[in-house]
Amino acid sequence: GIDEAIQIWDVESGERIQTMKNVLGWLHSLTWSDDEAKIVTAESDYIYSGYLTIWDVVHGVPTSTVEGHRGRVHSVDWSPDGAYIVSGGVDRTVRVWKATNGELVTTLEGHTDQVTSVAWSPDGRLIASGQGEGFWDGPPSFDSSVSKDSVYIWDTENSDLIRTLDIPTGNVGSIAWCPDGERVAVGGGMGSILIFDVNTGCLLDSLEGHEDVIWDVSWSSEGSTLVSTDYNWMVTVWDVDTGESLSTIGNRKKVSFSPDGTLIAEATGIGMYTDRLRVRNITDRDATVSTYEAKDVEYV
Repeated sequence: GIDEAIQIWDVESGERIQTMKNVLGWLHSLTWSDDEAKIVTAESDYIYSGYLTIWDVVHGVPTSTVEGHRGRVHSVDWSPDGAYIVSGGVDRTVRVWKATNGELVTTLEGHTDQVTSVAWSPDGRLIASGQGEGFWDGPPSFDSSVSKDSVYIWDTENSDLIRTLDIPTGNVGSIAWCPDGERVAVGGGMGSILIFDVNTGCLLDSLEGHEDVIWDVSWSSEGSTLVSTDYNWMVTVWDVDTGESLSTIGNRKKVSFSPDGTLIAEATGIGMYTDRLRVRNITDRDATVSTYEAKDVEYV
């Protein structure tokens, strides 16, 4: 967050078990490696130069800092085998790096606007990247005629663009692969969550109910449920098979499913600043498992 620190919490006890400081600036994105031993963060300093930092979680220290993007980095993700990191930013490029030493492997070019979200497929064969106006520049436009953006699907073996998914609502805010690797959920402008068949590029469904631009989307482990949050901080849990909303709750900014799909972690607070992380049961919106408060955290 803007306190320039990363905090790690024990879900069962609610205790803070690690604080990693010396973040280079504002944190825009963070993701764990599959072995839970490392974290990669996307950061920017106060003149908006972008960096990636790889962290040793056990010791709470950075192991390497990666530079290469021209400007802010909006999104990062690990490859499933932990060997590579993908990133996307305001320079309209998607870049793949070696996780061991930060060496640039390839640069994927073709986006016509800021790359706002990147995500590696569960089998590691594909990368999805989406573009939009950029959420750090204020609320993106609701006028879909202004920006009809796309999600690009890249082959990681040869760096070829193999498919383009048209997003008529514009402004891709979040991309999430279904665990089956066959579908992607795309949160975009006008409050729609679009679900695509990656193999055919066909739009399978559009989940409607949000009233603002989608900020974050996450699948449950079995692929039957989605959770999403929008620019107005409204969180909705969806039944993907029926397209129905199962629950809605306000004042939440970022959301993520637990690996077993039973819990949802939500960043909460007042206004644009958040100072707590709440974990709740997916089946009961009021059943809070843990709440982590930190007075020195302003933005989660």
